[in-house]
Amino acid sequence: MRILISVILFLNIIYADNFIIANKSCKASNNLKATKNSGNISVVPTQRYRVLDEKPNSVYIDVPYASPRGRWVDKNCFDIDRISAEYKKNITVKNKTASQFILSLSWHDAFCETHRNKKECKRNIFDNKEHGFVLHGLWPQPKSRAYCGVDKKIVGMDRNKQWSRLPELGLSQKTKQGLYDVMPAAISGLEKHEWIKHGTCSGMSKNEYFTKSVNYTKQFNSSTLAIYINANRGKRIILKDIRKLADRSFGMQSGERIEMVCSGGLITEIRLSAGGDNSISLVNALKSGTKIKSSCHAGIIDKAGW
Repeated sequence: MRILISVILFLNIIYADNFIIANKSCKASNNLKATKNSGNISVVPTQRYRVLDEKPNSVYIDVPYASPRGRWVDKNCFDIDRISAEYKKNITVKNKTASQFILSLSWHDAFCETHRNKKECKRNIFDNKEHGFVLHGLWPQPKSRAYCGVDKKIVGMDRNKQWSRLPELGLSQKTKQGLYDVMPAAISGLEKHEWIKHGTCSGMSKNEYFTKSVNYTKQFNSSTLAIYINANRGKRIILKDIRKLADRSFGMQSGERIEMVCSGGLITEIRLSAGGDNSISLVNALKSGTKIKSSCHAGIIDKAGW
């Protein structure tokens, strides 16, 4: 019994600030009307549960030992006064879509030059020798907007790059496939890190957040700008040309919303400033993005030599 409780506690410590404490044993129902309770599940007194939604008299919580995990329970079964004030603040942040994002796209060959032992850089993992730009992340702005409502233990794991220990995201199969198409580092758990640090502050669900990230990446990679960069592997390109081609690819003034990131003379990333509207169009997102400066003004597009 002690082992079971320990497992329950471990699984449930995902968002420490999004929890309520059970003060008595109560039935945990599949639906709001409490007409079904698969597995005859009850909440356990003194146990804390992550809040997913709430109504005037009930709360929808994550019950790790139930199937399905989402359950409705009467509010009287919880010590409502012990709801974290931080939770109340963060739930407001999470429900509001960020107004600005940075789309970060890594030049995969440059990354693997210095990270050859990474799983995503192993030649036997991927058939394509040249990946070009791959998804790093979609980051709500300002930069300080990170780890919204995330438990300190989970934050610690993330910052120590213990991504394999982070909670599974439960993405749909369609979202997973789209993500693996544009994010080779998903094999190393990068998508978990991106959600824990950035996605939790996006105001979107996990599937919405990654679907938008994937769509933006694919649109960028099919643009005139990406085609130009791919055609100039091994050559030095300058920011001025990149911004001119961005205007042609995504509309006038889009170039002012693009930043180059370089390391050791190599271009390692392209970052794009995108607005946080509901559009799935990168063109529209860049129109509402803010202008950004670039510390790198020229760099070499690395060839696949790792």
